[in-house]
Amino acid sequence: VTAQKTANGTGDISYKWYRVKSGSEIADMEEGTDSNTLEIPSGLPVGTHSFYCVVSCDGYILNTETVTFTVEKATPIVDIVEKNTSGRVFGDTIQIRAKVSGIYFENLAGTITLKEGSNQIATAALSNGSAILEWTNVPTGDHNLLVEYTAPSNSNYTDETSSNISFNVAKAHQALFEINEVTGKKFLDGNFTLGTTGGTGTGAVSYSASSNDVISISGNTATITGAGTVTVTAIKAEDENYLSATAQTVITIDKAPAPTITFPTASGINYGQKLLDSILD
Repeated sequence: VTAQKTANGTGDISYKWYRVKSGSEIADMEEGTDSNTLEIPSGLPVGTHSFYCVVSCDGYILNTETVTFTVEKATPIVDIVEKNTSGRVFGDTIQIRAKVSGIYFENLAGTITLKEGSNQIATAALSNGSAILEWTNVPTGDHNLLVEYTAPSNSNYTDETSSNISFNVAKAHQALFEINEVTGKKFLDGNFTLGTTGGTGTGAVSYSASSNDVISISGNTATITGAGTVTVTAIKAEDENYLSATAQTVITIDKAPAPTITFPTASGINYGQKLLDSILD
């Protein structure tokens, strides 16, 4: 503000700045120092603010025009301060801690949401400007997450989103996988069924034998083809979330018992008869 005394003026020119009242304030608020220049104070809340200057000299008082400007919401800082996304496999839990700060590094209130695309995974309220978000049983594959900050309706800050959080979740190993024990089998026994216990996931189980001279396998049915020892391998195939699993067992097929031989009884013959004349019974 520039003011100039008239030719008859003798006193000093004084300046007093005021901010027009707003909200619950009951009077205009005095601002600044006795100067013709006002430095707009920092930290004004979001909204419209108006200022004017009262100029006085020799008993004369003059109010300047009101100057109005708008304080827009500021953009907060959303930092990912902790994450355990390295080396993850299916079944693990992902934890991400985010911190939201203002332009003066003050802790902000509000909520944060963990999202992948349009999929909302977890939400937490901020405490002292930070919160932890969890995602359990994360699917296998590549993931790109964001933490989205939602400010309270009366906040001086806008909503904001973090930088991308990219990571991969590998397939997990299956639980212990075993072939059921097979004992007491011998040559000429009938077919028998192979079975397994353990493993994880939806993969199908297939079987193979190290020698078809002992058993042959179709599906899970084993047919005995000879006596001996054979190694049976079972593979439970991988699926969307689990790697394949392999199990082996050794099966012994004993020899069949020797057949029973019964000799016929020959009838008596007289002296001079041929042995061929004997009748076998």
